[in-house]
Amino acid sequence: MNDSRRKDQIVAKVIVLRLSSLGDIVLATSFLHALHDSDNKGKSILSDTVEIDWVIFSQFAELLEGHPLISNLHRFQRKSGLSGLISWVRFAADLHSAMVAVNSDSRIIIADLHNNLRTRLFRCIWWVLNFRRPRPQLPKLMRSEVVEKQRIKLWSLFVLKGFGPRDWPKQWIDRHKEVAVKVIRRLNRDYSNQRFVPSFKHWVTDGSSQNQPSTASDLFHFAVIPDSACVGKQWATANFISLAADFGEQFQRRFPSRSIFISFFGKNRSGFEGAAEEFYRIAERKSLDASRLKFTNRIGETNLKEVAVCLAGSDLVLSNDSGLAHLAQALEVPTFVIFGPTRPSVGFSPWGKNSQSIYSDVVCSPCSKDGKFCYRIGQEFWCLEQVTVEMVLRRLLLFVDQKQEMDVSRS
Repeated sequence: MNDSRRKDQIVAKVIVLRLSSLGDIVLATSFLHALHDSDNKGKSILSDTVEIDWVIFSQFAELLEGHPLISNLHRFQRKSGLSGLISWVRFAADLHSAMVAVNSDSRIIIADLHNNLRTRLFRCIWWVLNFRRPRPQLPKLMRSEVVEKQRIKLWSLFVLKGFGPRDWPKQWIDRHKEVAVKVIRRLNRDYSNQRFVPSFKHWVTDGSSQNQPSTASDLFHFAVIPDSACVGKQWATANFISLAADFGEQFQRRFPSRSIFISFFGKNRSGFEGAAEEFYRIAERKSLDASRLKFTNRIGETNLKEVAVCLAGSDLVLSNDSGLAHLAQALEVPTFVIFGPTRPSVGFSPWGKNSQSIYSDVVCSPCSKDGKFCYRIGQEFWCLEQVTVEMVLRRLLLFVDQKQEMDVSRS
């Protein structure tokens, strides 16, 4: 956004609260786009009179640094225990003082897209501190709009499985849109009924990074994200490696003149140290053409923006249900997401263009939103085991074939 505007021109300040984590923050940015493109007449309501600030944990700040729709990023170093609570209270109070000093004549609207104990405390502190403001400023007191957690609907889904209402709970993107509409109404602006999705194309618009894969027409880049923050959401490492080799084999058969570049990305390298060696052993056993096949294991070797640039240059992404899967979709790359104890119906359904979900239709799934616990005695995470390499390969090849047909028809 334009930082050259005068502070006395600002009539409204929107404070977004979404502290963590990677995937949730990516999804929450749909709120920004709902505001920016909300006017049915094609005009943005984020004019020179409205600013948007974002409160975030420091460890995730890299994700939003330089975002064109955010004026200021307020970082908080997360701590645990009593010291963390005291630090958060001080942070909220100091930020309130700074906001009131700079925006004394502006409306302040808090958009709580996290809605946990920490952000509720933040809103409570601001509400209490507002009573210390002079009487003439009372009409411009802070207002809050809060995203719905829909816990009752979520737990009903876990209990009733597929027998409950189909829209229980709503997708998170739609919940963020509801908050955006409420904020727009408070600003007395028009809004569109269009469904807005996150976009991180601003990260790769310059195309200058040396880490970006080649975009040559004869090279197909297949990006794989086998890592996940929760072990219950992680498909077996051996499955990913076997799938990559099988996909390379089928790709060479279908396109004899094209090369394929397969890359593994993620944060936690534990368990993936020998992925490249195992891949090439399988490739040698399958007698694949090594001159047209390259594999690289970059798990734990790249920062977030480097991963984003590489994903943006990919033709196809395969991932567990993870934050990087949402980032890949925000970069407008076709993404296939493997679900286990979670399901798309929990609220994190693939939303990107040509993106799809892959999961087994077992009666006990979904059972949680993060896959930390499995209640199936003796067959832990059976839902993931039922997702076979053959099942995933079939879906990927179907997409590749359809994409090839569309490319041929266009030409």
